Amino acid sequence: MNAAGTSTGLDVPEAVTVQLPRLEDFAEDFDRAGRMMEAADLAGELIPEAFAQWMEQGRAIKAQGKGEAPNAQAGEHVA
Repeated sequence: MNAAGTSTGLDVPEAVTVQLPRLEDFAEDFDRAGRMMEAADLAGELIPEAFAQWMEQGRAIKAQGKGEAPNAQAGEHVA
């Protein structure tokens, strides 16, 4: 009988083993999340005009596919 006092007719094990993926398999995801958080923090410090330029650079990079990040000091895309 189960805890509710009724019989299910099933043989239920007392323990269940679950194998989780290795954390190493998510290293790229963790790195990307960290970069995204850093970028969001930095974007919050920009004046509206600089933020708009930063967003436009991001759109240009996204339109090109996977590319290099813009060089913040030079204000341009590094190829």
